[in-house]
Amino acid sequence: MEKIEHYINIIKMHNRPWSDFEKSVFMIILCLTVVFCIYGIIKKKLKLYQAIAIICYVVCICFLYATTLFTRAPFGSHEFRCRLGLDLRLFLAGVQSEWDQVILNIILFMPFGLLWPVIRRNKCSICEVIFIGLVLSLSVEIAQYITMRGVMDVEDVITNVMGAFLGGVIAKTSTQIYSKSV
Repeated sequence: MEKIEHYINIIKMHNRPWSDFEKSVFMIILCLTVVFCIYGIIKKKLKLYQAIAIICYVVCICFLYATTLFTRAPFGSHEFRCRLGLDLRLFLAGVQSEWDQVILNIILFMPFGLLWPVIRRNKCSICEVIFIGLVLSLSVEIAQYITMRGVMDVEDVITNVMGAFLGGVIAKTSTQIYSKSV
């Protein structure tokens, strides 16, 4: 429980509260998503569980961009870091700040791996989950570079994709266990 509080405090420390404009944009996106999902259910294109997963997915995307981009002040310069293996070596050596960085990146992307198979009615491969994680991660890292609101870091992409992969493995394994027990 102490570790969870530690990570929650890190998230709070690095993210300012949302502005009224950001809250409004989030609410508009959420409302449009709900309307889209209701329409999909009415037209029998979506099942209820898929609609719920889509809404959760969109909320996760909004949280992702808010956490990694919109709530940060610009640095004033474009920063790119490609220290392949360094963060992971420091992580394995037990350096706390690297533990925090790697764990939070993995946790941040696990929902995408968990929810994607639900949205796709489990008709997707782990490779597709990895690809979705890669696209989302690259979109964040490129946006951070362009807007100067963070460091474009290759190792972040790697750990983010690891998170999506782990989420996908958990989703696929859970589905297999559930289908065998039914």
